[in-house]
Amino acid sequence: MADFKELVKKFDKIRDFSRDFLVYGIRTRNTQNMMSKRSYDNEKRRIESYLGDYIAEENDLKGKRIQILINPETMTLNPLYDLWQTKSYTKNDIYLHFIMTQLNHPTSLHDVYDNLLEDRVMDMMTVRNKLNEYSQLGLLSKTKSGKTYLYQRKDRLMDSLTQDEKSSLGDGLAYFSNIMPFGFLGGQILNDFDDYYQMKFNHYFMFHTLDDLILLDIFKLIMSKQRAVFTMLSKSGEVVEKEGTPLLIMNNVKHGRRYVVVFDLKTDEFYSMRLDKIKYVKNLCVDKDFDSYKALLESLETDAWGVFINKSSTLETIEMVLKIDEVLEKHIFKRIHLEGKHGHLDKIDKDLFVYKINVIDTYEMLPWLRSFIGRIVELRGTNEKAIKQFKSDLKWLYEMYELGENDE
Repeated sequence: MADFKELVKKFDKIRDFSRDFLVYGIRTRNTQNMMSKRSYDNEKRRIESYLGDYIAEENDLKGKRIQILINPETMTLNPLYDLWQTKSYTKNDIYLHFIMTQLNHPTSLHDVYDNLLEDRVMDMMTVRNKLNEYSQLGLLSKTKSGKTYLYQRKDRLMDSLTQDEKSSLGDGLAYFSNIMPFGFLGGQILNDFDDYYQMKFNHYFMFHTLDDLILLDIFKLIMSKQRAVFTMLSKSGEVVEKEGTPLLIMNNVKHGRRYVVVFDLKTDEFYSMRLDKIKYVKNLCVDKDFDSYKALLESLETDAWGVFINKSSTLETIEMVLKIDEVLEKHIFKRIHLEGKHGHLDKIDKDLFVYKINVIDTYEMLPWLRSFIGRIVELRGTNEKAIKQFKSDLKWLYEMYELGENDE
Protein backbone atom coordinates (compact mmCIF):
# COMPACT_ATOMS: atom_id res chain seq x y z
CA MET A 1 0.00 0.00 0.00
CA ALA A 2 1.34 3.43 -0.97
CA ASP A 3 2.12 5.73 1.94
CA PHE A 4 0.19 8.97 2.35
CA LYS A 5 2.16 12.07 1.34
CA GLU A 6 1.29 15.67 2.11
CA LEU A 7 2.96 16.91 -1.08
CA VAL A 8 0.98 17.96 -4.14
CA LYS A 9 2.11 18.51 -7.71
CA LYS A 10 -0.82 20.63 -8.95
CA PHE A 11 -2.93 23.31 -7.34
CA ASP A 12 -6.00 22.03 -9.24
CA LYS A 13 -6.63 19.26 -6.73
CA ILE A 14 -6.44 21.62 -3.77
CA ARG A 15 -8.73 24.10 -5.51
CA ASP A 16 -11.42 21.55 -6.40
CA PHE A 17 -11.40 19.84 -3.02
CA SER A 18 -11.40 23.06 -0.99
CA ARG A 19 -14.20 24.57 -3.05
CA ASP A 20 -16.57 21.58 -3.25
CA PHE A 21 -16.04 20.15 0.23
CA LEU A 22 -15.09 23.10 2.42
CA VAL A 23 -16.48 26.30 0.91
CA TYR A 24 -19.66 25.11 -0.81
CA GLY A 25 -20.15 22.00 1.34
CA ILE A 26 -21.98 20.25 -1.48
CA ARG A 27 -20.21 16.90 -1.18
CA THR A 28 -19.46 14.34 1.49
CA ARG A 29 -17.24 11.27 1.49
CA ASN A 30 -20.22 9.05 0.69
CA THR A 31 -21.94 11.23 -1.93
CA GLN A 32 -18.96 12.40 -3.97
CA ASN A 33 -17.95 10.60 -7.15
CA MET A 34 -14.86 12.62 -8.01
CA MET A 35 -12.39 10.12 -6.58
CA SER A 36 -12.06 6.90 -4.64
CA LYS A 37 -12.67 7.01 -0.90
CA ARG A 38 -8.97 6.42 -0.26
CA SER A 39 -8.09 9.38 -2.47
CA TYR A 40 -10.72 11.44 -0.66
CA ASP A 41 -9.13 10.56 2.69
CA ASN A 42 -5.71 11.55 1.39
CA GLU A 43 -6.93 14.89 0.05
CA LYS A 44 -8.75 15.55 3.31
CA ARG A 45 -5.59 14.90 5.32
CA ARG A 46 -3.60 17.25 3.10
CA ILE A 47 -6.08 20.09 3.52
CA GLU A 48 -6.26 19.48 7.27
CA SER A 49 -2.48 19.78 7.49
CA TYR A 50 -2.79 23.30 6.01
CA LEU A 51 -6.08 24.48 7.53
CA GLY A 52 -6.54 22.26 10.55
CA ASP A 53 -7.49 25.12 12.88
CA TYR A 54 -10.39 26.17 10.64
CA ILE A 55 -11.93 22.83 9.65
CA ALA A 56 -14.95 21.41 11.45
CA GLU A 57 -16.91 18.20 10.96
CA GLU A 58 -20.60 17.45 11.37
CA ASN A 59 -22.76 14.41 10.71
CA ASP A 60 -26.01 14.44 8.77
CA LEU A 61 -28.13 11.92 6.88
CA LYS A 62 -25.64 11.87 4.00
CA GLY A 63 -22.65 11.15 6.21
CA LYS A 64 -19.81 13.15 7.73
CA ARG A 65 -19.50 16.59 6.21
CA ILE A 66 -16.43 18.80 6.55
CA GLN A 67 -16.55 22.58 6.32
CA ILE A 68 -14.38 25.57 6.90
CA LEU A 69 -15.49 27.80 9.78
CA ILE A 70 -14.09 31.31 9.83
CA ASN A 71 -15.54 34.48 11.25
CA PRO A 72 -14.48 37.29 8.88
CA GLU A 73 -14.93 39.84 11.67
CA THR A 74 -12.08 38.24 13.64
CA MET A 75 -9.85 37.47 10.66
CA THR A 76 -7.07 39.81 9.55
CA LEU A 77 -5.62 37.71 6.71
CA ASN A 78 -7.24 35.12 4.48
CA PRO A 79 -6.34 31.66 5.89
CA LEU A 80 -6.82 30.12 2.43
CA TYR A 81 -3.58 31.83 1.41
CA ASP A 82 -1.84 28.95 3.17
CA LEU A 83 -2.97 26.70 0.32
CA TRP A 84 -0.70 28.59 -2.08
CA GLN A 85 2.33 27.59 -0.05
CA THR A 86 1.88 23.91 -0.92
CA LYS A 87 4.47 22.43 -3.25
CA SER A 88 5.85 19.07 -4.27
CA TYR A 89 9.56 18.77 -3.54
CA THR A 90 12.33 16.19 -3.08
CA LYS A 91 15.24 15.80 -0.71
CA ASN A 92 17.52 17.26 -3.37
CA ASP A 93 15.26 20.31 -3.67
CA ILE A 94 15.60 20.96 0.05
CA TYR A 95 19.36 20.47 0.00
CA LEU A 96 19.86 22.72 -3.03
CA HIS A 97 17.65 25.41 -1.52
CA PHE A 98 20.02 25.86 1.38
CA ILE A 99 22.98 25.81 -1.00
CA MET A 100 21.43 28.63 -3.04
CA THR A 101 20.99 30.80 0.04
CA GLN A 102 24.78 30.63 0.63
CA LEU A 103 25.74 32.19 -2.71
CA ASN A 104 26.76 35.55 -1.25
CA HIS A 105 29.32 36.16 -4.00
CA PRO A 106 29.26 35.54 -7.78
CA THR A 107 29.67 31.78 -8.14
CA SER A 108 29.84 29.61 -11.25
CA LEU A 109 28.00 26.33 -11.77
CA HIS A 110 31.23 24.36 -11.43
CA ASP A 111 32.13 26.11 -8.17
CA VAL A 112 28.71 25.23 -6.77
CA TYR A 113 29.05 21.67 -7.92
CA ASP A 114 32.68 21.13 -6.82
CA ASN A 115 32.91 23.16 -3.62
CA LEU A 116 29.45 23.40 -2.09
CA LEU A 117 27.95 20.01 -2.81
CA GLU A 118 30.92 18.23 -1.23
CA ASP A 119 30.43 14.46 -1.46
CA ARG A 120 26.73 14.51 -2.27
CA VAL A 121 25.95 12.57 -5.45
CA MET A 122 23.91 14.79 -7.78
CA ASP A 123 23.76 15.30 -11.51
CA MET A 124 25.23 18.62 -12.72
CA MET A 125 22.19 19.21 -14.93
CA THR A 126 19.99 19.10 -11.82
CA VAL A 127 22.11 21.81 -10.21
CA ARG A 128 22.06 23.90 -13.40
CA ASN A 129 18.27 23.66 -13.63
CA LYS A 130 17.85 24.66 -10.01
CA LEU A 131 20.15 27.69 -10.46
CA ASN A 132 18.18 28.81 -13.52
CA GLU A 133 14.87 28.23 -11.70
CA TYR A 134 15.95 30.43 -8.79
CA SER A 135 17.19 33.07 -11.26
CA GLN A 136 13.79 33.16 -12.97
CA LEU A 137 12.10 33.47 -9.57
CA GLY A 138 14.27 36.49 -8.79
CA LEU A 139 16.04 34.84 -5.87
CA LEU A 140 19.41 34.78 -7.64
CA SER A 141 21.09 37.21 -10.01
CA LYS A 142 22.57 35.72 -13.18
CA THR A 143 25.44 37.54 -14.94
CA LYS A 144 27.78 36.46 -17.69
CA SER A 145 31.55 36.67 -17.33
CA GLY A 146 33.16 35.60 -20.58
CA LYS A 147 31.51 32.30 -21.40
CA THR A 148 30.61 31.52 -17.80
CA TYR A 149 27.41 32.40 -15.96
CA LEU A 150 27.80 33.59 -12.37
CA TYR A 151 25.03 33.28 -9.78
CA GLN A 152 24.60 35.32 -6.61
CA ARG A 153 21.90 35.61 -3.96
CA LYS A 154 19.89 38.80 -4.35
CA ASP A 155 19.39 41.15 -1.43
CA ARG A 156 15.81 41.30 -0.27
CA LEU A 157 14.08 44.63 -0.82
CA MET A 158 12.33 44.36 2.53
CA ASP A 159 15.67 44.31 4.35
CA SER A 160 16.55 47.75 2.94
CA LEU A 161 13.39 49.46 4.23
CA THR A 162 13.34 51.57 7.35
CA GLN A 163 10.87 50.84 10.13
CA ASP A 164 8.75 53.86 9.14
CA GLU A 165 8.67 52.71 5.52
CA LYS A 166 7.65 49.24 6.61
CA SER A 167 4.90 50.63 8.80
CA SER A 168 3.45 52.70 5.95
CA LEU A 169 3.70 49.85 3.47
CA GLY A 170 2.29 47.34 5.94
CA ASP A 171 -0.97 49.25 6.40
CA GLY A 172 -1.57 49.31 2.66
CA LEU A 173 -0.71 45.64 2.27
CA ALA A 174 -3.05 44.69 5.12
CA TYR A 175 -5.91 46.30 3.22
CA PHE A 176 -5.23 45.38 -0.40
CA SER A 177 -4.06 41.84 0.30
CA ASN A 178 -7.60 41.03 1.42
CA ILE A 179 -9.71 42.84 -1.18
CA MET A 180 -7.67 42.71 -4.41
CA PRO A 181 -7.03 39.77 -6.76
CA PHE A 182 -3.78 37.91 -6.08
CA GLY A 183 -3.86 39.10 -2.47
CA PHE A 184 -1.75 36.09 -1.54
CA LEU A 185 1.31 38.03 -2.74
CA GLY A 186 0.62 40.81 -0.25
CA GLY A 187 -0.03 38.24 2.45
CA GLN A 188 3.38 36.71 1.82
CA ILE A 189 5.10 40.08 2.08
CA LEU A 190 3.29 40.75 5.36
CA ASN A 191 5.14 37.79 6.87
CA ASP A 192 8.19 40.08 7.00
CA PHE A 193 6.38 42.70 9.09
CA ASP A 194 6.36 42.61 12.86
CA ASP A 195 3.79 45.34 13.24
CA TYR A 196 1.07 46.67 10.96
CA TYR A 197 -2.51 47.85 11.21
CA GLN A 198 -4.66 44.69 11.31
CA MET A 199 -7.86 45.25 9.36
CA LYS A 200 -11.04 43.23 9.72
CA PHE A 201 -13.77 42.92 7.11
CA ASN A 202 -17.47 42.45 7.62
CA HIS A 203 -18.27 41.50 4.01
CA TYR A 204 -15.46 39.41 2.60
CA PHE A 205 -15.23 36.59 0.02
CA MET A 206 -12.12 34.70 1.00
CA PHE A 207 -12.64 31.89 -1.53
CA HIS A 208 -11.76 34.20 -4.46
CA THR A 209 -8.12 33.28 -3.95
CA LEU A 210 -8.86 29.74 -5.18
CA ASP A 211 -9.59 31.13 -8.65
CA ASP A 212 -6.71 33.60 -8.90
CA LEU A 213 -4.57 31.29 -11.05
CA ILE A 214 -7.38 31.03 -13.61
CA LEU A 215 -7.89 34.80 -13.34
CA LEU A 216 -4.19 35.36 -14.12
CA ASP A 217 -4.43 33.21 -17.26
CA ILE A 218 -7.49 35.15 -18.41
CA PHE A 219 -5.80 38.51 -17.77
CA LYS A 220 -2.91 37.36 -19.97
CA LEU A 221 -5.36 36.44 -22.73
CA ILE A 222 -7.10 39.82 -22.52
CA MET A 223 -3.80 41.72 -22.56
CA SER A 224 -2.64 39.78 -25.64
CA LYS A 225 -6.12 39.90 -27.28
CA GLN A 226 -6.29 36.14 -27.82
CA ARG A 227 -9.06 33.64 -28.35
CA ALA A 228 -9.08 30.63 -26.05
CA VAL A 229 -10.75 27.35 -25.18
CA PHE A 230 -12.29 27.24 -21.71
CA THR A 231 -12.68 23.86 -20.03
CA MET A 232 -15.41 24.26 -17.46
CA LEU A 233 -18.15 22.58 -15.44
CA SER A 234 -21.69 22.88 -16.78
CA LYS A 235 -24.76 23.27 -14.57
CA SER A 236 -25.23 19.49 -14.68
CA GLY A 237 -21.67 18.94 -13.48
CA GLU A 238 -20.32 17.72 -16.82
CA VAL A 239 -16.96 18.93 -18.14
CA VAL A 240 -17.49 20.92 -21.34
CA GLU A 241 -15.39 23.13 -23.60
CA LYS A 242 -16.31 26.58 -24.88
CA GLU A 243 -14.37 28.72 -27.30
CA GLY A 244 -14.35 32.49 -27.28
CA THR A 245 -12.48 35.74 -26.84
CA PRO A 246 -12.31 36.98 -23.22
CA LEU A 247 -12.95 40.71 -22.96
CA LEU A 248 -13.77 41.72 -19.41
CA ILE A 249 -13.77 40.51 -15.80
CA MET A 250 -16.92 41.37 -13.84
CA ASN A 251 -17.21 41.14 -10.07
CA ASN A 252 -20.54 40.77 -8.28
CA VAL A 253 -19.66 42.50 -5.03
CA LYS A 254 -22.95 41.50 -3.41
CA HIS A 255 -22.92 37.76 -4.01
CA GLY A 256 -19.17 37.31 -4.37
CA ARG A 257 -19.11 35.69 -7.80
CA ARG A 258 -16.64 36.70 -10.48
CA TYR A 259 -17.28 36.31 -14.20
CA VAL A 260 -15.43 36.62 -17.47
CA VAL A 261 -17.37 38.07 -20.39
CA VAL A 262 -16.53 36.23 -23.62
CA PHE A 263 -17.49 36.82 -27.25
CA ASP A 264 -18.48 33.62 -29.06
CA LEU A 265 -17.74 33.79 -32.78
CA LYS A 266 -20.06 30.86 -33.58
CA THR A 267 -23.18 32.42 -32.05
CA ASP A 268 -22.04 36.00 -32.67
CA GLU A 269 -23.00 36.83 -29.08
CA PHE A 270 -21.61 37.61 -25.63
CA TYR A 271 -21.86 35.22 -22.71
CA SER A 272 -20.56 35.18 -19.14
CA MET A 273 -18.77 32.36 -17.33
CA ARG A 274 -18.23 32.02 -13.60
CA LEU A 275 -14.53 31.86 -12.74
CA ASP A 276 -15.08 29.17 -10.13
CA LYS A 277 -16.52 26.89 -12.82
CA ILE A 278 -13.51 27.19 -15.14
CA LYS A 279 -10.97 24.40 -14.78
CA TYR A 280 -8.45 25.17 -17.53
CA VAL A 281 -7.75 27.83 -20.14
CA LYS A 282 -5.88 27.21 -23.40
CA ASN A 283 -4.97 30.07 -25.73
CA LEU A 284 -5.55 29.64 -29.48
CA CYS A 285 -4.61 32.68 -31.54
CA VAL A 286 -4.77 36.46 -31.67
CA ASP A 287 -8.27 37.73 -32.43
CA LYS A 288 -7.97 40.55 -34.95
CA ASP A 289 -11.49 41.78 -34.09
CA PHE A 290 -10.81 42.08 -30.35
CA ASP A 291 -11.02 45.88 -30.29
CA SER A 292 -14.38 45.96 -32.09
CA TYR A 293 -15.82 43.35 -29.69
CA LYS A 294 -14.57 45.36 -26.71
CA ALA A 295 -16.05 48.60 -28.03
CA LEU A 296 -19.42 46.91 -28.59
CA LEU A 297 -19.34 45.41 -25.10
CA GLU A 298 -18.64 48.80 -23.51
CA SER A 299 -21.60 50.32 -25.34
CA LEU A 300 -23.93 47.56 -24.10
CA GLU A 301 -22.54 47.39 -20.57
CA THR A 302 -24.24 50.65 -19.57
CA ASP A 303 -27.67 49.01 -20.00
CA ALA A 304 -26.83 45.78 -18.15
CA TRP A 305 -28.06 45.24 -14.61
CA GLY A 306 -25.75 42.28 -13.93
CA VAL A 307 -23.44 40.09 -15.98
CA PHE A 308 -25.88 39.13 -18.74
CA ILE A 309 -25.11 41.10 -21.90
CA ASN A 310 -26.86 40.38 -25.20
CA LYS A 311 -26.29 42.54 -28.24
CA SER A 312 -29.41 41.33 -30.06
CA SER A 313 -31.86 41.92 -27.20
CA THR A 314 -34.37 44.76 -27.08
CA LEU A 315 -34.13 46.77 -23.88
CA GLU A 316 -36.78 45.92 -21.30
CA THR A 317 -38.55 48.62 -19.27
CA ILE A 318 -39.40 48.29 -15.58
CA GLU A 319 -41.47 50.65 -13.48
CA MET A 320 -41.79 50.11 -9.74
CA VAL A 321 -44.11 52.32 -7.70
CA LEU A 322 -42.90 52.60 -4.09
CA LYS A 323 -44.39 54.01 -0.93
CA ILE A 324 -41.62 55.81 0.98
CA ASP A 325 -41.99 58.12 3.97
CA GLU A 326 -40.12 61.23 2.88
CA VAL A 327 -39.31 62.24 6.45
CA LEU A 328 -38.57 58.99 8.27
CA GLU A 329 -37.15 56.85 5.44
CA LYS A 330 -34.52 59.01 3.81
CA HIS A 331 -32.14 56.06 3.87
CA ILE A 332 -34.29 54.37 1.22
CA PHE A 333 -33.58 57.23 -1.21
CA LYS A 334 -29.88 56.89 -0.52
CA ARG A 335 -30.01 53.15 -1.08
CA ILE A 336 -31.79 53.49 -4.42
CA HIS A 337 -29.27 56.14 -5.46
CA LEU A 338 -26.36 53.79 -4.64
CA GLU A 339 -27.84 50.52 -5.91
CA GLY A 340 -30.25 51.62 -8.62
CA LYS A 341 -27.54 51.98 -11.28
CA HIS A 342 -28.75 53.93 -14.33
CA GLY A 343 -32.41 53.99 -13.25
CA HIS A 344 -34.05 57.11 -11.83
CA LEU A 345 -36.59 57.80 -9.09
CA ASP A 346 -39.39 60.34 -9.60
CA LYS A 347 -41.99 61.64 -7.17
CA ILE A 348 -45.61 61.20 -8.30
CA ASP A 349 -47.45 62.04 -5.09
CA LYS A 350 -46.93 62.50 -1.35
CA ASP A 351 -44.77 59.59 -0.12
CA LEU A 352 -45.26 57.93 -3.52
CA PHE A 353 -42.42 57.45 -6.00
CA VAL A 354 -41.82 55.55 -9.22
CA TYR A 355 -38.47 53.96 -10.09
CA LYS A 356 -37.88 53.53 -13.85
CA ILE A 357 -35.10 51.74 -15.68
CA ASN A 358 -34.30 50.13 -19.04
CA VAL A 359 -32.23 46.95 -18.80
CA ILE A 360 -31.10 44.06 -20.98
CA ASP A 361 -32.56 41.37 -18.73
CA THR A 362 -35.34 41.90 -16.16
CA TYR A 363 -34.71 38.53 -14.51
CA GLU A 364 -31.37 39.76 -13.18
CA MET A 365 -33.21 42.49 -11.29
CA LEU A 366 -35.68 40.23 -9.46
CA PRO A 367 -33.54 39.66 -6.33
CA TRP A 368 -33.10 43.42 -5.93
CA LEU A 369 -36.78 44.09 -6.57
CA ARG A 370 -37.76 41.54 -3.91
CA SER A 371 -35.84 43.55 -1.32
CA PHE A 372 -38.56 46.23 -1.60
CA ILE A 373 -41.45 43.91 -0.78
CA GLY A 374 -43.67 45.76 1.67
CA ARG A 375 -43.07 49.06 -0.08
CA ILE A 376 -44.10 48.10 -3.62
CA VAL A 377 -47.47 49.54 -4.63
CA GLU A 378 -47.29 48.44 -8.24
CA LEU A 379 -44.79 46.66 -10.50
CA ARG A 380 -45.03 46.69 -14.26
CA GLY A 381 -42.70 46.05 -17.18
CA THR A 382 -42.35 44.96 -20.78
CA ASN A 383 -41.01 41.50 -19.81
CA GLU A 384 -44.35 40.07 -18.74
CA LYS A 385 -42.93 36.63 -17.88
CA ALA A 386 -40.47 38.11 -15.37
CA ILE A 387 -43.16 40.30 -13.77
CA LYS A 388 -45.51 37.30 -13.61
CA GLN A 389 -42.81 35.23 -11.89
CA PHE A 390 -42.23 37.99 -9.33
CA LYS A 391 -45.94 38.10 -8.49
CA SER A 392 -46.35 34.32 -8.40
CA ASP A 393 -43.36 34.01 -6.03
CA LEU A 394 -44.96 36.61 -3.78
CA LYS A 395 -48.29 34.77 -3.88
CA TRP A 396 -46.51 31.54 -2.95
CA LEU A 397 -44.98 33.28 0.08
CA TYR A 398 -48.40 34.53 1.19
CA GLU A 399 -49.78 30.99 0.94
CA MET A 400 -46.83 29.43 2.73
CA TYR A 401 -47.15 31.83 5.69
CA GLU A 402 -50.96 31.79 5.51
CA LEU A 403 -51.17 35.53 5.01
CA GLY A 404 -53.70 37.62 3.22
CA GLU A 405 -52.54 40.02 0.54
CA ASN A 406 -53.29 42.96 2.84
CA ASP A 407 -51.47 41.55 5.88
CA GLU A 408 -48.38 43.38 7.08
